[in-house]
Amino acid sequence: MPDPAAAILACVLTKEEARHIQACLATVAWAGSRLVVDSGSTDATLALAREAGAEVITREWDGWAGQR
Repeated sequence: MPDPAAAILACVLTKEEARHIQACLATVAWAGSRLVVDSGSTDATLALAREAGAEVITREWDGWAGQR
């Protein structure tokens, strides 16, 4: 029987979240995949997210609806 969690994508919106990203991604470690959508961080957010195994994309912030 397939693992139902494998079908779930956890998406995290970020900007300058180096302090919190590892703990945040740890809370969704059960998901089949994790995606970080970053809106221009200049701190270590992107590197830490990748290190934690998340896929990372960067896009300019255009509001909550657009970013989601």
